[in-house]
Amino acid sequence: MIVVRVLAIVVGLTGVFAVLASAIRTVVVPRGESTWLAKVVQVSVTAAFGVLARPSRSYLVRDRWLARQAPTALVLLPLVWSVAVVVSFWPVHWALGSDGWDGLVLSASSLTTLGFARGGTVPDDLVAAFEALIGLGLVALMISFLPTIYGRFAQRERPMARLALLAGSPPDPALLLIRTYDAGVLGDLDETWNEWEVWFADLREAHTSFIALNFFRSQDPHTHWLTAAGVALDSAALGMAALEPANRHGGLLMRTGFDTLRQIADQFDIEYDPDPAPTDPISVPRESFQAVVDQLADAGLPVRQDQEQIWRDWAGWRVNYDSVLVALARLTHAPPSRMLREDYRSPDAESPSA
Repeated sequence: MIVVRVLAIVVGLTGVFAVLASAIRTVVVPRGESTWLAKVVQVSVTAAFGVLARPSRSYLVRDRWLARQAPTALVLLPLVWSVAVVVSFWPVHWALGSDGWDGLVLSASSLTTLGFARGGTVPDDLVAAFEALIGLGLVALMISFLPTIYGRFAQRERPMARLALLAGSPPDPALLLIRTYDAGVLGDLDETWNEWEVWFADLREAHTSFIALNFFRSQDPHTHWLTAAGVALDSAALGMAALEPANRHGGLLMRTGFDTLRQIADQFDIEYDPDPAPTDPISVPRESFQAVVDQLADAGLPVRQDQEQIWRDWAGWRVNYDSVLVALARLTHAPPSRMLREDYRSPDAESPSA
């Protein structure tokens, strides 16, 4: 019997430390570490909201449901940790003298610090006090975690709000360049690309450190961090491929941007080609891209004459982030935009050599 009780203590404490490790790795460790417990919660919540926001509904209806997904997961995660700690301490209390349901009641009483139950032995009371400290620690972790994650969310959204004023909602790369041209500051795009380089750097740090941020949606249902990233990169690529003279500073933004998207994709084990060929197929049809170039020319922008070379150059940039952009769009249910639509996400992709 003593062996059984010792084994119960070992099993219980192992469960407790596993839960604490999950909480610390999720909240405290400054890198994108996702534990099995956090993944179970995230996958379960994602599946549930995937049913509620089924594709047969309109996008606006789906967006209203999906806007609740990330906050729900954040609320459920500490509850799951708490329940797991209570259940893990149950065999420990049983081994120290609290038989049957009394051990579970004592565990719940201790973790919540309500104190409506007492242990039958001194060791049992000491374990109960230790459990109460763990409960307070979990509360402190969440109190410090929530303001941090919402602060990062607000930091992400501010440049996107400015982008909506310049490029519309949903954002359009052609509209961004046309409005910049109409304002007479097309030659000053370097400053705009510098701002988005900083945004991508902040995005990489925040979205790989706090995985839940990837699923937080903007207040405007047509605004999304992923479509904003795609429009910034598409616009920079257009500036280099289609305009005369080419805006070469966009290359630095491109490198920062697609590297950021790839690092975020790594958090979800999304596969991609790290060194694609410029002629590899992309998800944007040639005719859709040509409509963008024609719109730029009709607005009076200095567009290059060689349309074939424009397509090859732009597609050669897009191929660096096309697959991860599409995969992350599926994962996060990003709203459709001009260069990222539901009908583009098919295996019938087009090669720039076509």
